[in-house]
Amino acid sequence: MSVNTSPSNPPAAELDAVDSALFTTLLARAPFGVAYLDGGLRFRRANLTLLAMLSGSGGAGTGGNNAVVGRRLAEVLDAGAANALEAPLLTALHDGRALPEVEVPVRATAGERRARTWACSCLPVHGPDGAPAGAALIAVDVTEHRAAEEILARRAERYRSLVETTSPIVWVMTADGAVGGDAPQWRALTGQTPQEYAADGWLAAVHGDDRPRVEAAWRESVRTRTALDADCRVRIRSGGVRRFEVRAVPIWQAGEVVEWVGANTDVTARREAEEMRGRLTEQLSAAALRTSRLQQATSMLAEALTVAQVVHVITEVGQSAVGADRCAVALLDDDKLWLRLVAPESGPAGGASGAPPR
Repeated sequence: MSVNTSPSNPPAAELDAVDSALFTTLLARAPFGVAYLDGGLRFRRANLTLLAMLSGSGGAGTGGNNAVVGRRLAEVLDAGAANALEAPLLTALHDGRALPEVEVPVRATAGERRARTWACSCLPVHGPDGAPAGAALIAVDVTEHRAAEEILARRAERYRSLVETTSPIVWVMTADGAVGGDAPQWRALTGQTPQEYAADGWLAAVHGDDRPRVEAAWRESVRTRTALDADCRVRIRSGGVRRFEVRAVPIWQAGEVVEWVGANTDVTARREAEEMRGRLTEQLSAAALRTSRLQQATSMLAEALTVAQVVHVITEVGQSAVGADRCAVALLDDDKLWLRLVAPESGPAGGASGAPPR
């Protein structure tokens, strides 16, 4: 009596029913495209999602499954997408290897502004005898996902550029103040070569009129091992000049300075704004003072009772409000032949003086 201990296999009819139900579900409900291609890379089956993707890409997806059965890749997809998929499908068919995540650009339809992108996997399909029978194609439309990734990448690049243009430029010096390493960001700004930077570091780009002062301050900081705070102009690659604030601090270890870390911050825009604000403040103050004096003069004119008093007010306005060094008033006679200079009186009660010129 023998006992069969091998695992039991379901009847072929039951297996076919399970496979049929599973495949029917894939055809109807799977959120990704699925297709089976035979050894000649002709479509034999395609699920509804893939047919919708083909229809949306301008391919032969309309008309249901019959629209693709028996047709080759180039008859269903545009030439570019067909060529991109042919090689991985042949590899899956002949080598029996699965090739996941092959991104394929698919031609855009007339109403779309950009091509679609499919992420495709190519899997080998074996017959009952284990021999290669065809290849399975699984496709997911990742167009929107890739567009979102591009937006995120652009945002990240904008943020990186903003950080590079607004953040301080960091440099490192040795404990005795020598160049301790390269500073590519600083060299990109100033145009220094690696050799030039290795010789004198960031100091080499400091404006000639500011360098003696800044270098002396730096040497003193190194000597006393105290932080450096300096302000200077810097020559940049384009030939212009920018204003920088320089801050450097010693790095201590076991009671000794092991290196210096510095940061150069471009404050050109801030300084220009401060200078402009200062000039505007001075102009506004001067304008306010002139306005006050003119208002005072207007009030005094309104109270003047004599010509001499009017002259006094006018000369005061000329000298103080307008800023003139000297001021004089002349009267023209009725015949418009003679001018008579009128001297201001010493006060409101004074009288006119001076003789008319002839």
